[in-house]
Amino acid sequence: MDPIELDTNGQEERLLNHQDNNIEIARDIDVTVEVQLEQPLQQDPVSHEFLSLVSLQVTINSKALAIFLVLFGHTLNSLNFSASIPVFGPIVYPLFRLATAGVGVFAFLSGYGLTKSEEKSGLDGFFVKRFSTVYIPFFLTVVCYNALFKNVFHSMQTFKNLLKMLVLFSDPTNPLDGTLWFIPFICGWYILFFIVFKIFKNRHVRVIVMFIIGIAGYVVFCYHNFGNWQMPGLYGNQMLQIPIGVLFATYEKSRFIQKYLKDKRVGLPVLFIHTAVFVFVYWKYIYLDPWGRNMKQQNFNNIVLTGMNILFGLWVPFFFTFFVKNANRVMDFIGNHSYEAYLIEGILLSSPFTQSQPENAIIFFITVFACAYAFKKVYQVVIKYFVLGANRVTEKVSGIYDALKTRFNTKAYSRL
Repeated sequence: MDPIELDTNGQEERLLNHQDNNIEIARDIDVTVEVQLEQPLQQDPVSHEFLSLVSLQVTINSKALAIFLVLFGHTLNSLNFSASIPVFGPIVYPLFRLATAGVGVFAFLSGYGLTKSEEKSGLDGFFVKRFSTVYIPFFLTVVCYNALFKNVFHSMQTFKNLLKMLVLFSDPTNPLDGTLWFIPFICGWYILFFIVFKIFKNRHVRVIVMFIIGIAGYVVFCYHNFGNWQMPGLYGNQMLQIPIGVLFATYEKSRFIQKYLKDKRVGLPVLFIHTAVFVFVYWKYIYLDPWGRNMKQQNFNNIVLTGMNILFGLWVPFFFTFFVKNANRVMDFIGNHSYEAYLIEGILLSSPFTQSQPENAIIFFITVFACAYAFKKVYQVVIKYFVLGANRVTEKVSGIYDALKTRFNTKAYSRL
């Protein structure tokens, strides 16, 4: 408490005037009490400050790195670096598995973002929001770009494949664009998330149920025979990322996570160990054998890939939280157009210019993000008119319902 300085020039007067002295003493007591009350109020926000585990800027940066790795991995497979560059190619080619790890980042951020969105605004408009931001861009991409690059309207079979692709869950072996497997995966999780959070109100129960679903999905996709379908491994190896995102979003205010974020003496050693474990797993079990041919059991291969996705999916946002919190124009542009780039890259990947020389990989990256930028401008207009139209339809339906309800009540009252 700061000392209260009294007016020394008036001390003699206060000694002569007992009444004035009492007034000054009472005033000093009031000021002292006010200072004592104000001091803890000024200190509390600092000592109890809450730090978000994944801020908006961290999300953008994480998405930028994740989509870069996805494009990088798909490009390595498409260009076949091992054959194109005899010396350098075999060194770089095993890194294509980082594309799967990049998808794990998107899955973790989705689970985290869904939970924080539910905490903020509940489940009101849940499917409308996801439909407008996820399915409409997907629909426009599949229809427009496949029509331009794959002539889907020139053959009845390709047109049927297009329709099946738009249904999402009808044909997982659709040959039009296998890179878009993540769209039905995440849409399925949207439905499961809504059901779980609608039924269960206790946050601990929600986390437990989400993990039960994730583990069950991992077992089904990784250990069940799906015939010719090549995607179950990709689905199974990402099944735990959404529940982990829900877990961290639910408990990020806990003392342990807040200590991890605030105290670098705790956070940096944990992040260092996290990095070392990921590098060890990737080098020993993936880089030296990226296709898992030397592994004695396929089950162990699934465990390794799932562990890699979990480690990397957590590592990327944690890294940006500690070291890169500021905005960057390049990262912002890539991160804000990551979804559009993901939708487009699979279609452009089959173009001739991406399969001739490794130098064309640079052209491929530039083309993807140029198309993503233009595409986002277009579908934002479509979404705007879709929302306006949906609101008008809702208003008309609501008006018709109110009119019918009023008429029914009037007739019922007249009969009485």
